[in-house]
Amino acid sequence: LADPLSNVGMMYADFGKTDTSSEVLDALTQVADTPLMWVGRGLLLEKSSIEWKGQEGSSEACMIKAADAYRAALQIMQNPAALMGYLEAGAR
Repeated sequence: LADPLSNVGMMYADFGKTDTSSEVLDALTQVADTPLMWVGRGLLLEKSSIEWKGQEGSSEACMIKAADAYRAALQIMQNPAALMGYLEAGAR
């Protein structure tokens, strides 16, 4: 149940519905702790970082939170998407 809901959250993000995507992922945190959910959270935070590019402190804070989300995914399972996200978010 958790991975399909994570996929739904990611589909919302792909269609530009970041608020709805965030709500789905927030609700999912109450049900299960899956790597895909944390990867989705990391991707949303990276997207927020790009949107806040002009405000350096906010953009940096989003990238730090994204790296934390990817790290949480890696603690659950060695997911390749989480590893790639962690490397990219931590490299900035």
